[in-house]
Amino acid sequence: MYDIDDPSYGKLDEAGFWTGPKKMVGDEAQGIIDLYRKKYPKATPYELAIDIATDATSISSIRLAGAACSLGKAPTYDTYSHGRHR
Repeated sequence: MYDIDDPSYGKLDEAGFWTGPKKMVGDEAQGIIDLYRKKYPKATPYELAIDIATDATSISSIRLAGAACSLGKAPTYDTYSHGRHR
């Protein structure tokens, strides 16, 4: 969304694609990428990178909500909506 005016928006080659998942999950990148490719076989490298990054961010939010909930000071709410329309 923030890069939409960038001429490279939506364009990502295979080499560039690997950079993000390797930074986020290290040695587990291959297995995670394989899972996403199996789930979305027609997705471009750019679409896969966005899905992986979005899900990684969501997992962090879920963990944060869990930690807040464990304090028992107030109700904790978390919502998740995956916007893929394929």
